[in-house]
Amino acid sequence: MALLSGLSVAGEGAVEFTGDARAAVAIQQRDLADGTTETELLPAMRLRPGIDVLPGSALSMRFRLAALINKDMRGLRFDADGPADAGVIAVDSAYLQFKPSDRLQVRVGRFQTAFELDSVVEDGLSRHDSGGLAIDWTDGVHVVLGNPKEARFHYIGQVNRHDRSTNGVGARGPVRFESRASRVTHFVGLELAPFGSVTQAMIDMTWIPDALADGLQGVSGARDFLSFTARFAANHNVAAERVLHPALEIGWIPNTPQLESIGFTSRLGRASGLALVAGIDIRPLARGALGLQLARIPAGFIASPDYPANSRSAELRYSWWPIESRLKLDLRYRVRQQMLRAAESDSRQTAHNLQLRATLRF
Repeated sequence: MALLSGLSVAGEGAVEFTGDARAAVAIQQRDLADGTTETELLPAMRLRPGIDVLPGSALSMRFRLAALINKDMRGLRFDADGPADAGVIAVDSAYLQFKPSDRLQVRVGRFQTAFELDSVVEDGLSRHDSGGLAIDWTDGVHVVLGNPKEARFHYIGQVNRHDRSTNGVGARGPVRFESRASRVTHFVGLELAPFGSVTQAMIDMTWIPDALADGLQGVSGARDFLSFTARFAANHNVAAERVLHPALEIGWIPNTPQLESIGFTSRLGRASGLALVAGIDIRPLARGALGLQLARIPAGFIASPDYPANSRSAELRYSWWPIESRLKLDLRYRVRQQMLRAAESDSRQTAHNLQLRATLRF
């Protein structure tokens, strides 16, 4: 990193170092289905060094590596295509970007996508590559139409492996990619520019054709995976230089999987597919912001990379920026509880997580 940090040349044809380092330590206590309790100390670090190449005013390229280091790793090895488990050095960005004007941007290759809720918690119900300490990516194309100061339209065509998704989209539940049609995930979104007190207003749709297999062998009888998400956030002034910032996100999967196919063998019918996330921040607060968020994600909502299905959670997080725009500290406490039990004899699983995290951007 020290060698690459000196690699910077101004103007067209520039090569600039970019990346970040994130370190975290968490204490997690889980009440398991058999009634026992498990407590773990979870230290981890994620490194993502990369370079940006700027051949011209409308053209840019990025190449970046990513590695997760934690107590479960067994040495280091390079695997450009992942999956990026602990101890694996992967390529999480390798794309070409064409941006001839503020109204058009096209990325092709391997890149990061994120459409999280505008809140201190910064999670989302539709797309959020590499959230937390995760390492994942989108392979394909991302087209953005519209000026940032106006409404913008997003289209993402994501290429899937025959056996898996490269990120959290389609990674949960009975989703399969054997069908030729299912090898591309389609995402479309309409994003409004901030106006008045509104800081975020967006709706989007994710579609994976012939991918929801409902536990069937192969892809015979597979249905389309379809989910919708809407998010909204705004500022409300309450005092000099102090605002309350409510945020709301709703997710819906109209064609949910059967309960039996997602592990509830004693239950019949389809799982619920209506998810809800609501929170409120206090901004600013001592060079940072404090946020409280509640989430209810039913068993049938399997679209989110950040919230596991069949869970309800409450999270309190404080984010602090001691060095403007470079270093960020996050302290969070989260409790997450299972909603439906797989069997009536099981105890309801609950997890308590206390985490301190630092992120430094280069």
